[in-house]
Amino acid sequence: MKRFRISRFIFFIMLSLLVVIVFLFIFFKGSAKASNLTSPISLAVSKVDYVISAPFRFVSGVQDNVTDLLNTYSENKRLKAEISKSNSESNLLVILKEENEALKNEIGVGDSDKKKVVGKVIVRSSASWYDSLRVEVSKSDSLGKNMLVSSNGGLIGSVKSVDGNSINVDLLTKGSNLSIPVKLLVSSGEIYGVLKSYRSSDNLFVVSELNSSDAVDVGNLVVTSGLDGSSVSDVPVGKVVKVTDSKDSLARKVYIKPIANFAKISYVTIIGD
Repeated sequence: MKRFRISRFIFFIMLSLLVVIVFLFIFFKGSAKASNLTSPISLAVSKVDYVISAPFRFVSGVQDNVTDLLNTYSENKRLKAEISKSNSESNLLVILKEENEALKNEIGVGDSDKKKVVGKVIVRSSASWYDSLRVEVSKSDSLGKNMLVSSNGGLIGSVKSVDGNSINVDLLTKGSNLSIPVKLLVSSGEIYGVLKSYRSSDNLFVVSELNSSDAVDVGNLVVTSGLDGSSVSDVPVGKVVKVTDSKDSLARKVYIKPIANFAKISYVTIIGD
């Protein structure tokens, strides 16, 4: 209400000044005094008009700033969407390359005379990450329990069960109660033993029950032997990193660093005769 009264007052002043100007113009029409009298009044009116129009100029300026801000926000949002799309496509490309490389590695695993089926990991729960996983295969009629499973170029476990077009795999990293026959390729020839357990503390397999007291050196390759009558031979397991000697060769322990990366398994190869 107060602003309305001020506006009415200013309007009244301007109207009064306009009436005075018109009267003076008529009264002094054609005389030099008209110019002298009207100039100060015109100046006063223009100043009053400038003051009155100031709020409107401010509002117009604010409107322009808001418009610029909204345009900038829209442009920023569009650029963020483009960057996000680019990052997503880039990440997808990296994933596809990794999967393609893993698949290539699996296709070349094992001897050509061995039966091989490549499958993709479809289930691996966090609770049993290092115990088991589920694999989808294109055909399962030729697969059976206890067949060896490899990934990343090395042995990771064996088939626990076959269910339709998928298999359940027990991983060697489950820990104890393992019994995988292996052979150590040493300088003197081959030493046979059994992969008995896995130590999660230092990511090592433990091989014992060796059939010979011949020297075992760090770096010697260890592969499966197939001497249990159900598994295949010559599937890489790992390399020797430590040996605990004993007078009794059966009590000697050999510690093996796995070739396979158990933390990252996307494709596997099921190998059998």
